[in-house]
This record gives sequence, structure tokens and C-alpha cells, in this order.
Amino acid sequence: MLNFYDNHNKAAAILVYLIPFALITGPFLPDLFLCLVGIYFLFISYKHKLIKYYQNLFVYIFTLFYIYLLVISIFSQEIYPSLHATLFYFRYLFFSLGIWYLFKNVENFSKNLGISILIATSIVALDGYYEWVFGYNIFGWTANHATRLSGFFRDELIIGGYLARLVPLCFALLLYSYPLNKKITIIGLILLIFYSVIIFGSGERAAFLFIVMFIFLIILLSNNFRLYKFLTFIFLILTIVVITIYVPHSSLKVEETFVNVTHNRLLPFAPYSNLHEEHYIVALRMFVDQPIFGQGPNMFPELCHLPQFDFERGCTLHPHNNYIELLSETGIIGVSFLFFAFFIICFLLFKQFLSFFTNYSKMPDYIIFLLILLFTFTWPLIPTGSFYSNYTNVFYYLPVGFVLNYFYGHKLK
Repeated sequence: MLNFYDNHNKAAAILVYLIPFALITGPFLPDLFLCLVGIYFLFISYKHKLIKYYQNLFVYIFTLFYIYLLVISIFSQEIYPSLHATLFYFRYLFFSLGIWYLFKNVENFSKNLGISILIATSIVALDGYYEWVFGYNIFGWTANHATRLSGFFRDELIIGGYLARLVPLCFALLLYSYPLNKKITIIGLILLIFYSVIIFGSGERAAFLFIVMFIFLIILLSNNFRLYKFLTFIFLILTIVVITIYVPHSSLKVEETFVNVTHNRLLPFAPYSNLHEEHYIVALRMFVDQPIFGQGPNMFPELCHLPQFDFERGCTLHPHNNYIELLSETGIIGVSFLFFAFFIICFLLFKQFLSFFTNYSKMPDYIIFLLILLFTFTWPLIPTGSFYSNYTNVFYYLPVGFVLNYFYGHKLK
């Protein structure tokens, strides 16, 4: 019987190892693998009465938030599109708990997943460099934008976002498997430059901001090899400056970015474009109209064309910012859940910062990396995908299981 469950644990782990590659193909396969892992954990937790996995703050808050989404979906103006976005949102909870369970019960799970991410991101990055140099990727595909790269993602200009979200997770997992290894750290920092340059070259400003924030915060908050990380950051900045000066398309991207952020109406020099701001204005008009409960989940594309909300080019599929999206669709109550998560992450990182000056116990570097990754995901000012997108939520909930294990794993014994 033990071998039976051990084999099934390994099969579920393989699905997780395949997710970095599945993300390249689009949203269907990664969401399928996510659901299968979640269903497997639900079965295992029921079969073996693994109740302690459910006894933590993350589960309590997630459950309250999910119930709230369902209730306001039922009372929204258009029930079907609203429930379509929220009814199965619970799958992310069981996916995160499934990651936690596999981390505890499958040997070398974090190491194997880290290697899987390393291989997938290296293939994507190398193809991105190829397209940057030759104008088309290894399959002859070209981007439909003059200053952007697409790589394997074809019409989706998300190569930078893919790398910026997975590379920090890769480093965190390998750091857990190879702690305080100087050679591995140096190789990792070289790879970080390798990835960061192509993220810059992709033309995705949000993705580049993600990775710069990540590097800056690991220099500030990590416990080991901080000098190496600082020198890596300086070298990266110098490399980007040289590329900006001598690579024509890169200088165009910088000029375009400067023009965009200086023409914002609400907050000049904020890290988003004036087009994003037009989406935000529409969403904020919806929020003012229904400030407590919002218009209903996934109602932005259904209502943005109405005269009382419409503004220039602001009507689109979603507002491109999770906080503003939740404000417009779930109101103050809904967005408070996301703010609470952001506050908890900031509190933990601030405690780590204080630990350098007080007797607070320091967290291990791999957890710091994961918390910084979650911090970048939940940072309020940066443009994002839709809050309900199954594709982006794979990135968001994949690291959570490892964090849960660190803070609550001792309770499972």
C-alpha cells in the first residue's frame, strides 16, 4: 500500500515538473495539470484525514474570500460570466496544498522542480536571444510588434513575464537544495544576468521591473553572499546601459517607456503606461458607483462600454491591475483580502530586515526569495494580467505551497 501511494505521489510530482514546459503552450495544459494535482491532494487528504493541512491562516482567508466571490457573483448583473470566473477558483487552494504535500512526501521534489524550471526557462531565454539577434525565433516566427519579442509564445508577447515569474522560483528551489554553496551561487548569479538581459530585451517593462525589484530586495534582505549579489546588480545595470546605447531597438524601448510614463494623468512617472491608466479610470468609475461590493466578479468587460464608465480607450477585457480590478468588481471588501496578503508579506520581509539589527531569528534565504517573489506579484502599482486568469494564477499559487511548509510544516508532525 505504501508503494501504491508512493508511485502516485511521484506521478503527481511529474505533473508539477511539466508545468514550466506546459506554460509555453498556453493556458490549457498548465491549468489541467494544476487541477489534477489539486484533485489528487483532495483525494489523499480525505483518504488519510490530513486535516492539519487545512488548519492555517492561508486556508481560512482563502475560504472566506472564495465564499465572498461566490455570493457577489450570484448577485451580479450578469451571473454567468461572473460565476464562470469564480466558481472553480477554489482549485488554486488545493493546488497550493498539493504542492505542500508533494514537497513533504516526494524525495528531491524541490530540486527536480527547480531543474525543470531551469531547463524550460533556459530554452525560452536562448530562443529569445536568437530572435533578438536575427529578428525571428528558431522556428522562423516573428513578433507582431516592432520593439517586442515573442519567442515560442507567437502572438502573445509574454516571454519576459514568463521568465520574470519563474526564474526567482527556480533560484529559490535550487537554493533550498544547495544551501551555502559558493560555486552554485556564482553560477546562479551569472544565470540571473543572462535571464535579466533577455527580459529587458523582450520589451516588457513590467517583467523587467519584476526582476529588478527581485534582485534589489535579495541584496537587501538575504543572509549570504550579499556582496556577490550587489556586484551582480551593478554589472547588470552596466550591461543594460551598454545595450540601450548600442542596440537601436533597445533605445527605442527606453524612449517609448519614458514617453508613456510621463503622459500619465493620475500619477506621472508611475510604472505603467497612459493606456493602462485609461483602463484604471474606467475601473475606478465602476468602483465609485458601487464602492462596497463592486460591480461583480468579471463584470469589467461587460460594463466598461456603458456611458457612465467609458473613457477613451479604457474598455478592455480587464483593467490590467489586480487591485483596481478587485476594487471595481468586488469593492472595498474584496480588495481588502489582497491588501491583507500584501501586508503579511511586507510584515515578514520587514521582520527579516530588522533581524540584521535585533535578535529576531533570520529566515533562510530560499524563503526570503519566495516571499520577495510573492511581494512582486502583489505589489499594487505594477500592471498585471486578469486576477481570474488561470494562466497567471499558476505562477501565483505555485510558490505558496513551499511557503506554507516553512511556516506550518512543523504542525504536520
